[in-house]
Amino acid sequence: MNPGPACISPNRKLAVLILALFILFLRCDDLFFNPQFRAEDGGKFFMDALNLGDRALTQPYMGYHHGVPRVVAALALEYLPLRHIPAAFNLAALLVHLYLVGLAMSRRNPLPHRIGLALALVLLPTSGTAFLHLTDIQTWLALGLVLQLIARPPTRWFERVQDVVYLIAAGTTGPFILLFAPLFIFIGLRRRDWPTVVIVIALSIVQGVALAGTRITPVTATQTAPLVWAQFFGGRTAGLLLLGVPLSAELVRVAVVGWAMAGASVLIYVAALTVAPRAHRACIALVLLAGLIVITSTAFAHRSQATSFENLMGEPGNRYAIIPAITIMWAFIVGASSPGWRGRLSKLTVVTILLAAATNFRKEPIPDFEWARCSSFIERGLPTDIPTEPYWRLSFRPNYASPFERLAKYREVLDLTFGKAVVDFEPMYFGPVLVPLDGSNLLAVDATVRIRLPIPPAARRFRVDVAARDSGTPHARDSGLVFRITWQPDDASRPEWVLNLLTIRPLIDLLDEGLKPGVRRIEAELPPDLTGHLVLSATPTHGLPEQSDWQGLWSMPRFE
Repeated sequence: MNPGPACISPNRKLAVLILALFILFLRCDDLFFNPQFRAEDGGKFFMDALNLGDRALTQPYMGYHHGVPRVVAALALEYLPLRHIPAAFNLAALLVHLYLVGLAMSRRNPLPHRIGLALALVLLPTSGTAFLHLTDIQTWLALGLVLQLIARPPTRWFERVQDVVYLIAAGTTGPFILLFAPLFIFIGLRRRDWPTVVIVIALSIVQGVALAGTRITPVTATQTAPLVWAQFFGGRTAGLLLLGVPLSAELVRVAVVGWAMAGASVLIYVAALTVAPRAHRACIALVLLAGLIVITSTAFAHRSQATSFENLMGEPGNRYAIIPAITIMWAFIVGASSPGWRGRLSKLTVVTILLAAATNFRKEPIPDFEWARCSSFIERGLPTDIPTEPYWRLSFRPNYASPFERLAKYREVLDLTFGKAVVDFEPMYFGPVLVPLDGSNLLAVDATVRIRLPIPPAARRFRVDVAARDSGTPHARDSGLVFRITWQPDDASRPEWVLNLLTIRPLIDLLDEGLKPGVRRIEAELPPDLTGHLVLSATPTHGLPEQSDWQGLWSMPRFE
């Protein structure tokens, strides 16, 4: 390889690291001020560490191992109070980002404009949700593997140690070591780097065994249409880099635009390789090939899913664009050093990409789920379901030493959700769960269960807070719950009387009326001298209660 550019001074490296940190702060400042779990951060890595202990370290998820997130979760749970664990997760992700920024500036990187390559890692035009989360850290670690592929061979012992440690960390986190194994083996054999070849083969076997039983499945009748592949390739390449996330995600839904963007994406790859200086063309080809491998493997993983478009082009699909987008950015940044029209085209493309990044530069803050308050319920050993972004649920079900402890904890849940109200259930129910939501403590019960409250003397009004939550099963757009306040007379021969009801259809409320899922209130006027019980029920708008798509939540009933 060519000698490459001169070393970057430590002071300039420090300045770039500080600038990268500042850019990350601008893009997702809420993760600095109010750290919270997102997606698998809490739902898998934290909860598995809490429930499985050390066994979680070797637990595959989605067909592969997640070494770094598992280790971070285990260490955080061992040494930190629960309220600080989301901050520890975000800090770990931040350190990985900054390490990659430093790695891009390493003297072993043979490419020019290394400061630009480093800043591309925090300026790519994708959603800010891709940053500072352990859920997506596997993708960022894979970018370090790409840098390791093109790096000059180590000349010092600590560089060799660094390579091995990073290779193991990234190789045990996500499937990318398996995808890049042919490239590592090819380069390792050329350099006679036998330790790297052996480590890569071993890590590939570990991830391949886990992957074979889950993601590599036969093609079904619900094969993804070719148009979806064009929309994915075009929208996540040309659309993302030239138009930004919001505009490309909408335009690519039009079939002709999807095909046009796919064609433009092919031209972008050809141009990215063409503008590269001859001395660096082999490295750029390797970098671009890594991005294409990721695109191809993503398409293969989604080949049999009927919902592939939303999976690939919606918010969850942002992670699939990180490696291809950054590898293309690197190619044009390097191409800026080419003479003539190649250099001018490269500079124009880089400016266009930065303008596209400005369209979705700052991510929407994560709703405040009050983790500090919610985590206290886990510390107290209460059965709790804690909502997190986006639509995940941390379900904590402790094992109690005795039935008496179980009853005591259930009573504590009732005290937190219903106060000191006298409550009984129809039929008998021994599984109340606490759900913290919107600053309230709500009681979750099955749709087959009714809650009975004795009516106190002289009561003239009753109110209770309610909410509906997804039970975790597929549901129709217009499905929901009907919350009822029903009078049940003491005389069993007399019929029950519905005093008030409230219908909540979460999807329709959100899409048609703009009402976000949250706590609502239902009230009922009570006739004078009313005796008996009030019965609270939440029945599905469609089907039988035991088949309900939603679960009713109740909080703090009040007689006045």
